[in-house]
Amino acid sequence: MNRYKQIINNIWLVVLTLLLCWIVPETIQTAMEKKEHYPFTYFSSIREEFCSTEHLSKEEMVRKDESNNHYTEEQFDSIMPLFYYRQMLSTGRMPDSIHGYPITMRSIRQDGFYLRYNPKDIDTPEIPLYPLLEAYTGRVKLEMSDDLFRIKNGIEFIDVESNKVNEDKSDYFAQALKKKGITFPVSHCYGNPTTRKPYDEGYFILDAQNHLFHMKMVNSKPFIREVKEARDIQVVHFMMYEIGNRNFYGFLFDNQNQVYLITTDKYKLQKLPFKVDTQKEQMLIMANPLYWTVQITNDQGRDYYAVDSHDLKIVRTMHRQRSEDTWDKYHQYVFPLRIHFEAYNSAYRYPRFYFGNIWSIALCAFILVLFIAIDIKRRKKKKGIAYLVILLTGIPGVISSLLLRKL
Repeated sequence: MNRYKQIINNIWLVVLTLLLCWIVPETIQTAMEKKEHYPFTYFSSIREEFCSTEHLSKEEMVRKDESNNHYTEEQFDSIMPLFYYRQMLSTGRMPDSIHGYPITMRSIRQDGFYLRYNPKDIDTPEIPLYPLLEAYTGRVKLEMSDDLFRIKNGIEFIDVESNKVNEDKSDYFAQALKKKGITFPVSHCYGNPTTRKPYDEGYFILDAQNHLFHMKMVNSKPFIREVKEARDIQVVHFMMYEIGNRNFYGFLFDNQNQVYLITTDKYKLQKLPFKVDTQKEQMLIMANPLYWTVQITNDQGRDYYAVDSHDLKIVRTMHRQRSEDTWDKYHQYVFPLRIHFEAYNSAYRYPRFYFGNIWSIALCAFILVLFIAIDIKRRKKKKGIAYLVILLTGIPGVISSLLLRKL
């Protein structure tokens, strides 16, 4: 009987210790970690340098440029007219041209866009059912389709109301895809499944041979083209973006951290002058008719690039270093084992194990020696499994051992 009781106690010890390997580090990290706040930064087409706004308090805001010139709110609007264009138009201060380039509301709306990328965009749950809109409706607004398609080992269109497969439409599109050389099973399907956009370009499909195909529906017929230049790269991710000027289809990421535009000029790839690690870095692009302000954020800080909108070359760069807090400095020295359920680059939640360095093991050994010395002094019964748990986990093992001794 005592043997089974000991086994149960050991199981409880291991389970409780693993639970504390999540709770204790998570609690300490929440208390100590400071979330990094970067000032809002945008490339000024007037000053041709980065300008930023930062809240020092609820009442005080600092507006300045890289040359450390400070501005009032109205002055700041004037040096960034393509960002604050609504305010500039309402006060009649919007310039007709900037550096010889004519500025109109049409150009601002058609050439401007915002694009965000987060590593979680790749590793995230999704329902593999997609609406294929009619690209040419003859109407001002796009209309949502009456069916959804799924594509893996083939393509099937499913009627939303009856939940039945439309065999004729499915075979029609399947034959069109095979004729263009697609190889099943399909690994990814990228698109922008919403009617809240100026037009529809359908989806980009990555097949089993890593060949990329463009599929959309025009006048109820399949339109399919292969992006042949993408055969030379290993595609990691694609972000569709139906921009107003129709210059490109979206942004392609490869396994070398390179980013490309798939242009509407015969699906040519245009390499962008910055790189993005899709597993570790976030990207934000704020574009206007003259410049793109590109932000690349990682655990080291944030890099800023000003990219000319016409030739897509970098005209200016800036870096902001991330400040290292107490948790960043010392957690690897304190916890030899940590468990987290969330990850920076994934939207899935499950136990993830992180290990400390050799100094954390040394700390655990020191704690274990103290624990054994106290047991000897109090003539407590030695428990080998408890000592092993303390050696491997440190503080969580001590807490669980003490709790179980009192129960």
